[in-house]
Amino acid sequence: MSDTSLLSSLLNLIITATCSLQSELRGAGLPEPWIDNAALHPWDEETPSKKYWDARRTLISVLGMMTAVMQNPREKIICDDLWYHHSAALNFIVNTHMADVLAAPDVDERIGLPVSEIARRTGTHPAKTERVLRFLCMYHTFQETSPGVFANNKVSVCLKEGHPTAELPLIW
Repeated sequence: MSDTSLLSSLLNLIITATCSLQSELRGAGLPEPWIDNAALHPWDEETPSKKYWDARRTLISVLGMMTAVMQNPREKIICDDLWYHHSAALNFIVNTHMADVLAAPDVDERIGLPVSEIARRTGTHPAKTERVLRFLCMYHTFQETSPGVFANNKVSVCLKEGHPTAELPLIW
């Protein structure tokens, strides 16, 4: 039996996978991934190297396990129960074309729009719009650039009309 704790083992996996990922990016001359930009990373749109793919999958898995280890079990159940609301929120976003509104030519993609303007442009209720966007910000699907001001990020741009992923929330 090993003397290494579970947290130490997970931390070691995170460090090893992150170093491998960074090495692959440097070798390909690519920047590190981001979330707060409305553009996709080059390897979000094309197949990355196998080493990058494996490191990324390891990181996603280990970070999920780290969350399960650290999170209070009751809190985890509550969060898991919110996935129904997550699907409903994504459906609301796609049906109201909210990601498209935030990508309009007159919108600074780094700043976004105040919720009142988003609601006006989508014909939705401002309070509901703010609740849904803030809820999705918890899952890093949008970003709140300042209180009550929301913008797209690399995840939400995949919810714009015409993107293949945008159809998925409509299925559920």
